[in-house]
Amino acid sequence: MRRSVLTCSAVLTCLTLAFPAWSADWTVDKKSSSVGIVGKKMTGPITGTVNKWDGKINFDPNNLDKSHVIINVDVGSINMSDKQLDQILPQPDWLSAKIFPQATFESTSISHVGGNAYEAAGTVTIRGVKQNVALPFTVDMDERTARAQGFLSLIRTDFGIGGLLGDVPDMGIMVGVTFDLTATK
Repeated sequence: MRRSVLTCSAVLTCLTLAFPAWSADWTVDKKSSSVGIVGKKMTGPITGTVNKWDGKINFDPNNLDKSHVIINVDVGSINMSDKQLDQILPQPDWLSAKIFPQATFESTSISHVGGNAYEAAGTVTIRGVKQNVALPFTVDMDERTARAQGFLSLIRTDFGIGGLLGDVPDMGIMVGVTFDLTATK
């Protein structure tokens, strides 16, 4: 009996050392993180930054059923470094920032794809319109720090943004959201 208890204790100790206890709640380090926007105009690619955003991340690779992510973006804080586009984006035909000040991604489930790759099924809400999405991302982590990177492709007209051409006739309808988040526990 004593030998069984010692064997069990040794196995549990080895498992604890092999699989560190991951904290599920992570705090995003905004100074080391970024959220961006990419798109295309006839003149070429265009990129922008989201200056105000926040998020709640509960992620445990050993307990994905309990993991959950929510990211809120202040749409009035998007800077595309294009004077015409920066003036048009907050307007009612585009993001309608006064009526709908936030865009939100909220996960409904997270699955492991392989290696450090994951996919979060969830919804994106922009201008009050919800769309189901699959958000692919990677995570590199240790006991105290995690870095998640990903890209989500959206069709802006699915959210009623800008119509087919809107006020920027050379703006494509595909828009990408990029993120590079560093979080600590």
